[in-house]
Amino acid sequence: MTRRAMWIGIAAFLAFGYLTYRPHSIVPPKPTTASTTPAPSKTSQAPAQSAAATTPTTSTPPSYSYTPPPQRSCSSSPAPRHGLYKAYSYSDDLARLTIRTSPGSYYFINLEDTYSGQPAMLFFAHGGSTIDSLVPLGNFRLKYASGQTWCGELDLFGDGTSVNEAGDTFLFERRSTSNGYSASHWTVDLIAQKGGNLRTRNISRDTFFGGSR
Repeated sequence: MTRRAMWIGIAAFLAFGYLTYRPHSIVPPKPTTASTTPAPSKTSQAPAQSAAATTPTTSTPPSYSYTPPPQRSCSSSPAPRHGLYKAYSYSDDLARLTIRTSPGSYYFINLEDTYSGQPAMLFFAHGGSTIDSLVPLGNFRLKYASGQTWCGELDLFGDGTSVNEAGDTFLFERRSTSNGYSASHWTVDLIAQKGGNLRTRNISRDTFFGGSR
């Protein structure tokens, strides 16, 4: 091999090495024009990725056959107005019941006759408001369901329903006085507070009504 041919070979080898290992400069795509629609709240969804971003090549993830447990359906309905929802008793309403509620939830309240297990009166309370109503005489249990979305009498507040029952019964009675008679007046605060004297216990949604209505 002549000296000239040898230099040509070396030059070609160096040129090939230079082209092979030269770092590539990647020019990013131009960003698309931003939409004029206001962006949603930062907490409502994850940040959107650029439509021009490239998708890395990955293997297809395995599919799973997990089926979540069924949930009770809830057809959201407008919340009833605050106050008396239904009355089932035909006796005279001579006593009085006052119920004060905590803000932040709706309350569906069942004044249930202890003898029959049937509701005597139902109330719907908007949280933070007070119910003041005449009620019949007798001995009653107080049950209440609370939640955010009203689903009707069957499902109450859906899967987010919290149902409780007062630990004591409420006796509404009439007593004779020198001026005629006086009737019981119970005041119930459905508000958690230090030193409160209303004991409650959690019950299932299915036992909110003690019997058939």
